[in-house]
Amino acid sequence: MFVYTSGPAGFITALYDQLEFGRIIDELVPWDPKQCILSPGVRVKAMVTNIFCGRRPLYRVNEFYTGMDTENIFGKGITPDDLTGYNLARALDKLHLSGEGKVFSTLSLHAICQENVSPGEAVSSGRH
Repeated sequence: MFVYTSGPAGFITALYDQLEFGRIIDELVPWDPKQCILSPGVRVKAMVTNIFCGRRPLYRVNEFYTGMDTENIFGKGITPDDLTGYNLARALDKLHLSGEGKVFSTLSLHAICQENVSPGEAVSSGRH
């Protein structure tokens, strides 16, 4: 019997999914589902989770996910071997070509609206 561990990765990925960041990124960043196993949103999810949980270099992110239930986190059939530095870097390239500022602004505005936070309230209360 194999026991998976995920630490805070489960919480971070659940929050990412609840905020629908992957769906939004997939809508803003052009990609071909016929040629890609992982969408840009899933790839960004892998990098964000890595940053918040352990911060492995891009070329070693797949090692970070060894021992985790990647199918539960990213979808059926996804293994750590799918999360190579090359695959993740391609998502960063596509993000750049789509305008990372536009993507970030869209994600930020969506999160603010979904969580019903007034931008003025966040600044005046000291939250940045």
